[in-house]
Amino acid sequence: MAGKSLKTVTLVTVSGIAGIALFLLAVTGYLYLRGDFSEVEESTMYYDSEQQKAFIEMIEADDMPFRVGPGGAVFYPVSYRDQVREVSEELRNHFGPEHSVIIVGPEQLDTAKADFENNGIEFDVLNYEDGYMIQWKRKNNSKVAKILKFAPYYNQRKASGQ
Repeated sequence: MAGKSLKTVTLVTVSGIAGIALFLLAVTGYLYLRGDFSEVEESTMYYDSEQQKAFIEMIEADDMPFRVGPGGAVFYPVSYRDQVREVSEELRNHFGPEHSVIIVGPEQLDTAKADFENNGIEFDVLNYEDGYMIQWKRKNNSKVAKILKFAPYYNQRKASGQ
């Protein structure tokens, strides 16, 4: 008798495990066919809203799938990596590839702008989260380095880990 009940318990257990496995396989297949298992994604981030808008318009025009995630990061499937790199390269050529930046807070912007103007360095100011990015041509890096060496707005952010 004990052997028969052990066989019954084993049969019920094996049948239960097989049923669960078949159920999970069916759910996985359904979700896969429905498209809920999307491809692995990469992301890119443009801190300037004008550049991000241009990037999104360009990938939309090329019918590339994407989504905008937290903080404005643009996520796209890895299979579109080469096309996205081409779009990024085109944007770099349009927005100027030879630039460096620093990030300053709103309260530091006027002082930073005055330093750049007083030293004859051409620059642009771009919006960045809760502050600004000051962008200049890389050919002026040595001049900017001299300014930043004594700039409280740069050293404060550096000291605070920003």
